[in-house]
Amino acid sequence: MEITNHANERMQQRGIYPIMVDLLKEFGSVQFHKGRQVLSIDKDFRKALKKYCGPEIASELLSGHPTYIVIEDGTLVTTARKFRRHKKDRNNH
Repeated sequence: MEITNHANERMQQRGIYPIMVDLLKEFGSVQFHKGRQVLSIDKDFRKALKKYCGPEIASELLSGHPTYIVIEDGTLVTTARKFRRHKKDRNNH
C-alpha cells in the first residue's frame, strides 16, 4: 500500500507505528466518509488482536487513545487518534 507524505508525517507526529496500520487494515472496522475508507478499532478488533498476538501485546498496542486510518484508492491518506466518537454509517461510499 502506498503511503502519502502527509500520512507518514502524521504517523510520526502522533506516535502511530506501522504495525498498527497493518493491524487496522487486517482487523479494523470499516466505515466510509466522503468516498474514503475509515478503518478504526472496535470490540471485534480488540478481540481479534488478542487472539492474533496475545493479551499482553494487545494491551500494549491498545494503550492510549484509539487509532484510525483513512484510505483512498488503496493509498493511506492519514492516520489519527480518536478523542471523540465519530458518527456511524456516513453513507458516502
